[in-house]
Amino acid sequence: MVLTGEKIPFELKYAGQEVAITSTSVSAKNVLQELQILINKTEETVVYENGQAVVTSVPADGKTFGVFARDAISVDGKEIVPADGLLAVATTKEGIAKVEEKFPEGTYYVRELEAGDKHDLNKKEYDFTFKAENNAPVVTVNIADENNKPIVNELHKEKLILNKQNESLIYPDFGFSVDGSTDKPESTHVPGAGATFGLYQDGELVQTIVTGEDGTAAVELFVGEYELKELKPSSDMYDLNPEIWTITVTKDGVTVTDSKDQTVDLENDN
Repeated sequence: MVLTGEKIPFELKYAGQEVAITSTSVSAKNVLQELQILINKTEETVVYENGQAVVTSVPADGKTFGVFARDAISVDGKEIVPADGLLAVATTKEGIAKVEEKFPEGTYYVRELEAGDKHDLNKKEYDFTFKAENNAPVVTVNIADENNKPIVNELHKEKLILNKQNESLIYPDFGFSVDGSTDKPESTHVPGAGATFGLYQDGELVQTIVTGEDGTAAVELFVGEYELKELKPSSDMYDLNPEIWTITVTKDGVTVTDSKDQTVDLENDN
């Protein structure tokens, strides 16, 4: 409760000497303290330097948080808010989400409700307890991580698997193929080990990908749109693949299309 400092006038009147006690009544009202909850938030951002992703953190914007009651809240024996009931919502601006409300004493928690299209939702619950210990009109509660640093939204990533296969012409009568492979004479394709691909975003080379001995390469991509093209085949005996694939990464997954706008599976079709 808050001491308002308001002066409350009252008057005593003499009722006569036959009246043993003179009484009067005074009405006064206390108000709840206001809670100012400050949720400190940063978000990851990425830039590419020399073909490498450089991730840094900046003050977050547009991330939505909710304030919940940890336990049920009752007044005069009647439950007015159930346990885990949502009490307030706030959205970050320049790294701070601010809630200014009047809450009764109790235990509460903060949880992220919306992280946007590029970041993973932080599902952790950040508890705090409010207990009136002074008569200040506003009590400030800072919400941060376990190291007392801003809560970080990590960039969402999806895995892309590239499988490069090279054509192998088998001549059963002679028991060899044009690439020298004889372990699987029935096969018409062999793993394209050592092929180099370039991954581009907005025309800038952001990553170079080299296939392994089994012809595959796995990369993790942030949300966004990319272009992929072969820069160097496995050996000089193979032509460079002229195709340019468009890779679209969202929080729902990865979609790859070719130059004819047909969906392809780079793990099995390339």
